[in-house]
Amino acid sequence: MPLRARGQPASDGPPWLPSQRTELKQPHYFLPFWACLGLLGAACVGLGSFRGTPINSSIAPDFRLTAEDGTPFALSEDRGKVVILTFLYTHCTDVCPIISDKLSMALDDLGPNSSRVAVVVVSVDPQGDTPQSVEQFAITHHMFGRWTYLIGDEGQLQVVWKEYGIAVTPVSSAGGEIDHSTRVLIIDPEGRERSNFDSDFAPQDLVHDVRLIEG
Repeated sequence: MPLRARGQPASDGPPWLPSQRTELKQPHYFLPFWACLGLLGAACVGLGSFRGTPINSSIAPDFRLTAEDGTPFALSEDRGKVVILTFLYTHCTDVCPIISDKLSMALDDLGPNSSRVAVVVVSVDPQGDTPQSVEQFAITHHMFGRWTYLIGDEGQLQVVWKEYGIAVTPVSSAGGEIDHSTRVLIIDPEGRERSNFDSDFAPQDLVHDVRLIEG
């Protein structure tokens, strides 16, 4: 009689073939166990936490400005969507183009779900940002028709800058260089501030936080 490990059932076939019971038993009991562990790990990773700086979920201050096409706009109009709010100017030669390109990449990454996300830009250059410059800037950075770019006079814009902690200091004459704070703020569909990024954010981190808010 052939030897077998203690507890191993006798073979159903010839001694030189492996036990059919042993072959069937391992996939039936062990593979689902490891599959469950894998699914559990994936679920844990999927929950995650914000990659931007978490905010205390206070209601984002509402404001009314004019879009580049002359349409009146209120931030509260985008309730029900995740809003990405930032502050740019079209004659910027350093950080603003980079932020715009990253926003474009983030929307690309979101795919069809990007229709549930509203990107809102508030100008920090009341004299230099015109409907024409905004349109050209949006085309250059693949954001034409993908965001709402808000312009206005200095008095109107200063109110919004102050509400959101944006410091704006012109360095040269109109249409020239401007020093300003950079924020990329995510607001949830209920209008609450949830996550904040600096200008050096990675598009995939922004996408991650948007998806986390969407649930």
